[in-house]
Amino acid sequence: HPHPDAVEYALSARTLVESGRFAISVNGTELPSRYGWGFPLLIVPAYLLTGVVYTHAIYAVLACSLLNVVLVFALGAVLFGPWAGLVAAGILALYPNQLNYAGRLMTEVPATFLLALATYLFLRGRFFPAGCAFGGAVWFRTPLVPLLGLYGVILLWRRAGMKALALLLAGPLLLWGVNHGLERAGVVAPPSTTGFNLVLSSYRPYAGTKTAPSQEQFEHPWRTYIHSAVSNPGSFLADRALSLYYLWGPCAWEIRSPILKWVMGIRCPLFILSIAAVFLAWRARAPFPTVAALFSPILVVTAIHVMFFSTSRFTFTMEPFAVVLSVWALREMVPSLRGRVGPETGGVTITREG
Repeated sequence: HPHPDAVEYALSARTLVESGRFAISVNGTELPSRYGWGFPLLIVPAYLLTGVVYTHAIYAVLACSLLNVVLVFALGAVLFGPWAGLVAAGILALYPNQLNYAGRLMTEVPATFLLALATYLFLRGRFFPAGCAFGGAVWFRTPLVPLLGLYGVILLWRRAGMKALALLLAGPLLLWGVNHGLERAGVVAPPSTTGFNLVLSSYRPYAGTKTAPSQEQFEHPWRTYIHSAVSNPGSFLADRALSLYYLWGPCAWEIRSPILKWVMGIRCPLFILSIAAVFLAWRARAPFPTVAALFSPILVVTAIHVMFFSTSRFTFTMEPFAVVLSVWALREMVPSLRGRVGPETGGVTITREG
């Protein structure tokens, strides 16, 4: 059975193709979508090329999934050497979560592709296209917005200049301006899941909640969330710790297959190695800005989903970066690998755009 989100994406893309409007059309009735219009817009070319058949929407996801592997190779090869790129791309191509969501009509795959593309362009000093790719990623996954701030900090730290920062910001601001204009004109509707997720994070089953949230609480999600934290801080902190475990722990609790539960556990050492890469890079100094840029998506997405709630699918957008960082960390920790998995000093210098 398709995920409810997938149904909305496919229906929205069909309405875009047939009438040029962003809405869900069911039996002649148009309903607003709960999600942004980026993913349906990506599905449109698949419909135009192969016909408006709902199952054909998956072609857009498959294309992005293949490009994710290519980008991980490029990130690993350019930053840390060709062997690092090959190893990282091979791991990602066979990674269970990546294989699973390559066949699902969900935003994880295209958001990951655009985020990886943005990071690659950022590290290569192509700041305006990096900003545009980042703005596109936010269309798919709104919680990625704080990541732009970390990229800006890295630019300022590397003294890349205000022009570089302006070029980086210009891309997403341009795209967000277009999106805001379309929302104001009523062409598209703003996504409406943030408040729902805030309230839901205070009423998770593992939090011991016995009652369902009220309509008033849904109408004031931030107040509900803060009240939950202040009124019962112990349970709130325990809940956040459980969210971190469900996100990166060694056992994927929601997967039924006992084998897959532990196969997915590879995410735990990847997370640990990614953190180790930050400390190793800090000690080595030279590749630290590169490693910091690669770790930034992991930091931001982890923080956001710990704040809300977590499942194993939410690691998806972070996995390419975790794989690349893990390969580099292993190379640094195992001297015999240094000559095989990349140069002695990895990374590119983030400087002014030429």
